[in-house]
Amino acid sequence: MTTDTTAEPVLVTLKPGAGLKKEPALHIPLGLLAPSPTNPRRKFDAAKLQELAESIRETEGVFQPILARPNPAHSEGNGQPLYEIVAGERRWRASKIAGMDTVLALVRDLSDRAALQIQLKENVDRESLHELEEAEGIKRLMEEAGATADEVGHMLSKSRRWVFSRLTLLELAPEARELFLADKFKATIAAAIATIPAQSGQVDAAEEIAAGWAGEPFSFRAAMDLLRKKYMLRLDAAPFDIAAPFEIAGPCTACPKRTGANADLFGEEEVKRGDMCHDRACFHAKTGEARAAKLQAARDAGHTVLSGSAATQLMPTIHYLPHGHLWFDQPAPTLTTDERPLREIFGAKQRDAITVELGGGQIVTIVPEASAKKLLKAKGLLKPEPPVQKTKPPAATLSDAAYETPASAPAPEPQKQAATPLSKAQLQMNITARRSELFGQLVLKALQDQLVAADELPLIVLRLAITELLEGSSYEAILAVYQALGIELPESAYDQRAGNLLSYLDTVLNSLDGRRLGETLALCLVAEELTDSNIDADELRDRHDGMATPLADHFGLDLDAIEVDATDGARIQVFNEEARRLGIDPATLDNPDATQAWVRSQLSDPAAGKQGTVKYRNPATGETWSGRGLQPKWLKARLAEGGRLEDFEVTA
Repeated sequence: MTTDTTAEPVLVTLKPGAGLKKEPALHIPLGLLAPSPTNPRRKFDAAKLQELAESIRETEGVFQPILARPNPAHSEGNGQPLYEIVAGERRWRASKIAGMDTVLALVRDLSDRAALQIQLKENVDRESLHELEEAEGIKRLMEEAGATADEVGHMLSKSRRWVFSRLTLLELAPEARELFLADKFKATIAAAIATIPAQSGQVDAAEEIAAGWAGEPFSFRAAMDLLRKKYMLRLDAAPFDIAAPFEIAGPCTACPKRTGANADLFGEEEVKRGDMCHDRACFHAKTGEARAAKLQAARDAGHTVLSGSAATQLMPTIHYLPHGHLWFDQPAPTLTTDERPLREIFGAKQRDAITVELGGGQIVTIVPEASAKKLLKAKGLLKPEPPVQKTKPPAATLSDAAYETPASAPAPEPQKQAATPLSKAQLQMNITARRSELFGQLVLKALQDQLVAADELPLIVLRLAITELLEGSSYEAILAVYQALGIELPESAYDQRAGNLLSYLDTVLNSLDGRRLGETLALCLVAEELTDSNIDADELRDRHDGMATPLADHFGLDLDAIEVDATDGARIQVFNEEARRLGIDPATLDNPDATQAWVRSQLSDPAAGKQGTVKYRNPATGETWSGRGLQPKWLKARLAEGGRLEDFEVTA
């Protein structure tokens, strides 16, 4: 088949610094064109192709030419099409569906690099290209055309971080890719999941995030909080030297998988949070390797090494110091003025030292106090013991009267003994108690310094405050807060246990922004008070330690009016339930007026059926008082001016 060149539409392009250039577009038979193997787009929406085909059929062809180049795979007689489509494969496919014989095309002699660049640029500019397809195109451009990340970013008008973020998507496990392609989470979240080295961890994280919370997808912030808590580890809390090399891997400080290694990949916010390790398997392997090395070093130094039940019998917890022992890696102020740890003073080789391995890989070394005292004395570092003061009681003196009546002479008052010095154990106990006191003060001061330096109140403060309040609250109070926020919980949450409701708290709080967290904190302050089964407006006002009344006063809430509404609502609910129990059609009671009429007819005392009670109302502002409890300020002021209580009486 020959190329039809009878019609020669002209595409005019204008390049900066150049004059007008005429470039002919050819009507090329569809069979002479082949899709490009490097086209980033892999998915073609069948419905949208059909729509495009209908449009092409109506206009009898495409108006915008596709771009083609001589097919590098074509040679004489090999059967490969003459041209390769560089850009416009959708239009070519739709033209075939529309039954066209040819498609308008520009043919240019393009290198592989130029073709890749054009394909990627055209597709990235189109919103319908999936982020994974973009990532594959970028990788191909960098590998096959030798482009750098900076060059790719420049040609696509994107940042360097954007390029790295897209490339990270290619590390996703197949199962995680499927969820991402199904739009279960966004590209920013997918990139964060892809940084988890273990594919099993990626799959677990992707499935958990894809499941969402109560039917709603995770926000980026909530997803990152989940990943940090469950799938990342803090390097500053690592039980090993992160700057040291290990058999399994080199130093963590040189690892590209830590968040602080690459701000382009992990983002400035993650870097500022501190280094986080994404490779849990490597982290745990280093922890085990460091533990084994530490225990072996203790054996080589002549220490007694205890583990298992022998260790827990001596030290039930990591902070328990057995009587008559000292910490080997801490100073001993009760024995010496030298402020160095005992290990530094004596050296690691200390046969009397005991190295204890407790649960969780915790290792600590202690030394008998007697051994430490002996060694310190040998080095001339032992504190001299204070001399024992011996006091001789003064001679007793008797009054003249005593000589006159010796039989009744009073015994001399006993002399006060000199203060006995505290023992070393007592001093150490006092130091420990005072240390705890000072520690709390110093931590509070450090936190205050950080809060003052922060640009805005960190949201973790609100989350921690809410958690503290709700963890001591009843099931009814926790449920009331969730309901007030409009949060829907799974059916399994409602099993009458506060602990079960609290298990959803972290996910709930991570989904709220600062404003909503502030609202939640306010609700938590009053939830327990407002779920009291005996609460009413007067009781609320009479509580001197309550928080609901000050908050209601701040917003100008009329507690008495709300109580009337609650009474009416309760009456309607109760009598609706009674009507159903007696077999009366509830449908006849859907109208509140009809319900109230029926309620009044069921009451033996017509007076009890009045909606509302005798109240007192301020005609100027509409404020009311039920007549019980403390009088409001406006009423007190009017009565002080000579007004009468009856002047404000209203019967609802």
